[in-house]
Amino acid sequence: QLHQAHRALFRAGPDVVGRFDLDDRSYQLGRDVLRPQLDVGDDFDAMNAAYAYKQIGEYNKAIALYNLFISDYGSDTRLNALQKGDPKTKAAPDPKKYNERIGYLGEAYSALGEAYAVIPSFPYASPAECFPKAKAAVAKALELDPDLPEAHTNAGVIAATYDWDWATAEREFKRSLEIDPKLALTHYRYAWTYLSPIGRHDQAIEEMKKATELEPLSLIQGANFAGVLIYARRYDGAILQAQKVVDLDPTFF
Repeated sequence: QLHQAHRALFRAGPDVVGRFDLDDRSYQLGRDVLRPQLDVGDDFDAMNAAYAYKQIGEYNKAIALYNLFISDYGSDTRLNALQKGDPKTKAAPDPKKYNERIGYLGEAYSALGEAYAVIPSFPYASPAECFPKAKAAVAKALELDPDLPEAHTNAGVIAATYDWDWATAEREFKRSLEIDPKLALTHYRYAWTYLSPIGRHDQAIEEMKKATELEPLSLIQGANFAGVLIYARRYDGAILQAQKVVDLDPTFF
């Protein structure tokens, strides 16, 4: 799955974001120049670059790339050719590749929903503009793959931060953890958007520790761990945690 590849790539450290800037540019080149002639395999450059942009808080760039990936990789022409065969090339249907493509699209829609849900925290757009788009993207992800843990996590984030539907939020977070207990995103969002706001601070801190063990180099996650500690009035711990993020990347935020 894509998030497993992303984890491995990002463990190389924050400097890897620079490489994904190149992925972004190479994807644009492939899309604009090569794609009309060839079905080139550079689609995932967009996903890699978008993931890296999210790690440094550039959600507007991530959204643009996720939308490009979905429009290219999930185009009706390409999906129909895999599902029903391509009369132009006389290629036979390929159910295995079709199902694989649907799975990746589910992950892309989920990631797009996460970006839309988070972007109102930055000076890019309002909640009223973004959360309906977030809901639609996550709903599409769950339609494509009802057992996608990231999609349940993002549904929990939307329920907690926009709808203030705490029961639904906890149910979605717990469902995600049932499917994949080693997904750092779920532990992080569960703590940051649900446990901490409702005052379950000790549990929030434990969840953030689990997230940090799984994703020790995520800058945005590390910064918000400091926030969780502030809300719990663990100020000394918050300072230490914030310093860890600064040590990883002094230019972050």
